[in-house]
Amino acid sequence: MKKYKKLITGFILFLVLATAFISVATIFLIPYNAKTEKIHKTLYGNDEDMDKVDVCLIGGSHGLNAFNPSVMWGTEHIRAYNFCYAGETLALTKYYLEELYKKRDFDLVVVDAYYAGLNDRWFGQTDYIFDVVSKMRLNASKVNFVSNHIDGAIKYEYYFPIIRYHTRWGKVTSADMTRSANLADDYLL
Repeated sequence: MKKYKKLITGFILFLVLATAFISVATIFLIPYNAKTEKIHKTLYGNDEDMDKVDVCLIGGSHGLNAFNPSVMWGTEHIRAYNFCYAGETLALTKYYLEELYKKRDFDLVVVDAYYAGLNDRWFGQTDYIFDVVSKMRLNASKVNFVSNHIDGAIKYEYYFPIIRYHTRWGKVTSADMTRSANLADDYLL
């Protein structure tokens, strides 16, 4: 009986250590760019300016390029933020907005619906979607999106991004350790 307790204890300890290692490795192995920082800032950051946003501009690349919060501020003094990402499907917009509302509160949401019903082989590719979803914390929104909209063969990459980037270790630089992006104009990303 003691042998089984030691075996179970050892297995649980192994799982805890493996999970901790994968979590830390994932932080450094996911490619870092301003888009990554913007996703973290908008979803989970404690930025006082983000708390003052009244209008959420959200959707795909057409909204990314068409919505200009600076014009809204300059003409009407409306605080808006462009939460759009290239290749963002309406399904992803729904889950991303759901995640945003856990921390933010908006008076108005403007959705870019250009791609509604569009069947285009380039739009909504998993590379675009992966950038946003892989940065989301593990919760019901993420699980629902991955379960309903991601092909079964690659679902696990969304939960464990290290699977996709396991060979990136040879390209890690000091910039990956500091992660200090200049986000002064991140609403334009």
